[in-house]
Amino acid sequence: MHIAPVKPMPKAGGKWNVYDITLRGPRLAVTLNGQKTVDIEHSQLKSGPIALQYGAGVVKFRKVQIRPL
Repeated sequence: MHIAPVKPMPKAGGKWNVYDITLRGPRLAVTLNGQKTVDIEHSQLKSGPIALQYGAGVVKFRKVQIRPL
């Protein structure tokens, strides 16, 4: 499901990156390496599962934390 365009499109390939993803009700904010890339409100975000995904290539996750707000 496509929810929001990423602006600006980061150049983050080939290195470790830090994401801060905040979801509070229908509001979603994504910060990548200190730069906000998404800040939207969408009714489909009120509830549901949490998943990690990728598009292609090798992707590794480390130090994943999920905390209630």
